[in-house]
Amino acid sequence: MANVWCSTVAGARDHELPNILRGIDMKSKITRKTCRLAGIKVGLICKDKLWGIEYIDSPKGKTAGFNDYVHRPFALSTRVFQTRHGACETIHQLRCIGYEPGYSMASVGSPRIVAGKQIKFKYRDKQTGLQVDVTYRGAGKGAVIHADVTVTNRGAEPVTIDHISPAFPGLSTVRNNDWVENMHIHFARNAWNAEAQWYDRLICEEGMNAQYLSGDMSTFFRLESLGSFTSGRYLPMAVLEDRGAGKSYYCEIRYSGSWSMEVGAQGNRFYVLPSGPTKVDGQFWRTLAPGESLASVPIVFGVTDGGFNEAIAELTKYRRADLRPSCKADKKLPVIFDDYMNCLLGDPTEAKELPVIEAAAQAGAEYYVLDAGWSAGLRENWWTAVGEWRESPDRYPSGLKFIMDTIRAKGMVPGIWLEIEVMGVDCPMVDKMPDDWFFQRGGRRVIAANRYFLDYANPAVREHCRGIVDRLIADYGVGYLKIDYNINHREGNEAGYESPGAGQIAHIAGLYQWFDELREKYPDLIVENCGSGGGRVDSGVLERVHLQSTTDQVHYLRMPSITTGSLTAGVPEQLLQWAYPMQDSDPENVAFCIMFGMLSRFDLAGQIDKLSKRGTELVHEGIAVYKTYRRDIPRMIPFFPVGTSLIHDSEGFVVAGLKKENHALAYIIVYRLDGKQREIEIPLEGFEMKQVRAAILYPSQRPGSVRKSRHGIKVTLPRKRTARLIQVQRMNAPG
Repeated sequence: MANVWCSTVAGARDHELPNILRGIDMKSKITRKTCRLAGIKVGLICKDKLWGIEYIDSPKGKTAGFNDYVHRPFALSTRVFQTRHGACETIHQLRCIGYEPGYSMASVGSPRIVAGKQIKFKYRDKQTGLQVDVTYRGAGKGAVIHADVTVTNRGAEPVTIDHISPAFPGLSTVRNNDWVENMHIHFARNAWNAEAQWYDRLICEEGMNAQYLSGDMSTFFRLESLGSFTSGRYLPMAVLEDRGAGKSYYCEIRYSGSWSMEVGAQGNRFYVLPSGPTKVDGQFWRTLAPGESLASVPIVFGVTDGGFNEAIAELTKYRRADLRPSCKADKKLPVIFDDYMNCLLGDPTEAKELPVIEAAAQAGAEYYVLDAGWSAGLRENWWTAVGEWRESPDRYPSGLKFIMDTIRAKGMVPGIWLEIEVMGVDCPMVDKMPDDWFFQRGGRRVIAANRYFLDYANPAVREHCRGIVDRLIADYGVGYLKIDYNINHREGNEAGYESPGAGQIAHIAGLYQWFDELREKYPDLIVENCGSGGGRVDSGVLERVHLQSTTDQVHYLRMPSITTGSLTAGVPEQLLQWAYPMQDSDPENVAFCIMFGMLSRFDLAGQIDKLSKRGTELVHEGIAVYKTYRRDIPRMIPFFPVGTSLIHDSEGFVVAGLKKENHALAYIIVYRLDGKQREIEIPLEGFEMKQVRAAILYPSQRPGSVRKSRHGIKVTLPRKRTARLIQVQRMNAPG
């Protein structure tokens, strides 16, 4: 257990108290109201004419004793008054919660409450004339609140804003040191080929301790990301779990650029403060002329009884109801084959493609995607040549249309890969386009990894890129687009904008518009988002695409932690998982690889045209089994009965599953890695074990067993590096 040092402010003089308490009559009248949004309890408080939030609690939560603290539900800073109140915890520690003028703004009237639907707050700063409007809205499903913040300049002079975001204060108490043992932070480190690595840590070991300055805890936990790889370091979400009180808070940022998330304590309670680009994180600032407004990026927050699994369940229900776009062609969760990973690897030719197309069709694939390389000549570097998006003159002697027609003749829908947000330095078009088509800094086009970034804030760029898609659909009958994105634009475009961060926000808004218009024009076109695998996984883009790539990991033994951990990043039916058996794979290795897609979506790949007879049979069996239950996946939620795993875990078991909320049905994948352990007991909370049956669903006729125990199941796998899909179903239940 970590040692935590404390210094209290008992008996402090007036000048030592937090700014918000100075000069307040402690006997002044206090008004309280309790509201419910999406089942979440929001406690409102008014003290000395200041309205704010006293607590946010779970539906069954018993809020700890009141402390009369009024929390403003937002953070705002300007270039002039960033630390006007002089609080040393903000100056020294850069806590966003204490930024001015937001920290001292006065209420304008009482909150406007629509029972069960929304709460609206309004605040005003006399000195700057800034007005802030905050709206909390209950989500359609799931215990989730949408938060929107808008700042408007009601004054007579321009004001420069460099931070605006909602805040979620009044969470679990820090009045005593119980939080040191009870408060856990769950966050996912994300890196190329090591995505969705979930950590469960005591928050006191991740940056927070009980050192007090001016009456508030001065330290905090923080996540951040710079640029367009929103998940380049972390997934833009976190779960704060209070194991003492049995509840969890969760937050997600719905934006495809720079972001940060701060967890700290104020007024003896925890808070979560998520944000889009700011001056500190993303070089964002914007000057508002009188009458102009600026909005925060979309944020969601929630609280539920239970732990990490319950938090992910609520987020899954919310995403499924409020975010994922519909597409009739994708409704049955078709199996995708992609010719890149451990297959053609960006070097396709007609001769290579034809046997793979045949093998994919026989395996049961329903879409076939030509990945990178299709538009580059045999002697060209596809990486630097991207941007024109015309078929290679020498890779397909019979023409690209012949390849597409062959795919259709085999009963599959053809798809194609584009990295349409960039142009390579060797693209013939790049010197013909005006500079305002591209990101610029210091008056010159930005180059990263031999690519230029297109600025989607420019309507001409969006029109040009729509034309590319129109042509591909008209000429080749494409029914699937894989939109890749392999480099990070970092801060954003300076040209024509006050700050690079402002340029980033405009570009992302234009990109969203392009995606939305694409879906509207082609409602049966399936669109996949990829960012070197899982480099751009955020709800801002996930609500505009049908499928999301999760990784570029090429080694099968490192995949289990990624494929299971990524179930938290979106809804399972939206998450594509590579499944890529190799030519020299033995039967157990083939089954291990096929297992990656079983709980979400198949991105079948690998050398399936070169497998042994038994290996081919296992691929066909796996896809056939998946098709028998894939209709259930959009009605199930992910869970982790023995916790999450990490990519460097080389021994033991990795376990994850999907379950129905009524506990009538579950599909559980069990991976055995290296090590001596042959058996694992998996607890199944909520299942009546006497009323269920458990069986291995895939692969059949391979060693291993499953049997029921008092509180779950016991799975035995006698061989290392093996995997099994288990079905747990209530007897006499249809599923």
